[in-house]
Amino acid sequence: MKYLLALVLLYLTACKNPFSVQLIGSLPIDSTVYVDVYDAISGKQIASDTIAEHTFVLKIDSIRAGIYTVVFSWERDILKPTELKRYARFGEEELPRYVLSKSVWLDPKESRKYTFSISEGLDQSQLEQGLLDEDWGADLNVSSKGDNFRLYQEFSEIAKKYSLANLKAKDSLKQIIYKLNESGDLESSRLLHQQLSALWVNSLRDSLVRAEVNFLKRNIATAPAPYIFYSLVNTQNDFDNYKEVYDALSPNVKETLAKRTSVYLK
Repeated sequence: MKYLLALVLLYLTACKNPFSVQLIGSLPIDSTVYVDVYDAISGKQIASDTIAEHTFVLKIDSIRAGIYTVVFSWERDILKPTELKRYARFGEEELPRYVLSKSVWLDPKESRKYTFSISEGLDQSQLEQGLLDEDWGADLNVSSKGDNFRLYQEFSEIAKKYSLANLKAKDSLKQIIYKLNESGDLESSRLLHQQLSALWVNSLRDSLVRAEVNFLKRNIATAPAPYIFYSLVNTQNDFDNYKEVYDALSPNVKETLAKRTSVYLK
């Protein structure tokens, strides 16, 4: 009888929050870390907490499958060179924070636990210095199980791959510009500097979009595909870039997205 009662209590406990997930992990930060979780589609904050020690466990109840952005932030007392003039001029009171963020597919039916980490061996000072460096390519890692989780991670790796290629291309341009300046060829240096000021160089943005479109078309019938498409399209130009993905979506999904996409349809 006691055994049966224990089973009933266990069942009721499990059913109390059938759609909950846990975000767990460890960060080498001695400062107080603020954790915020946002629905990447609506932008609504769905959870927040603080980490007083290196390890953390954040439970989120009543969560639906979808793309969420997890943001870790903590106070900093140093400004980037690009921030100094702005703060001197406008006198903002609060300094910006160090920020680590990661978009992830959360689905309690696939997994109840998502583990976050950064590169092994990285301490707080190294991490903070890296975050101040605009060309830093380090990333916040997350591991879990589930086909849709892995699919979204694979999609995210596409942008990461091209972003790193873009950083390397910009580094190469900087070296060429430096040599041109030394040789006195200021006109060529000026033209290359215009390329350097662009967000993307060497048509890498076009290559990124093509890779993302191909990936989504191959996986168009999966649960994350409509969410990813929705998150990518914010302007008419975005819609035009990813229209092949829209065309491949099922009629039911298109109907669901109608409110968002109708303004872009010509």
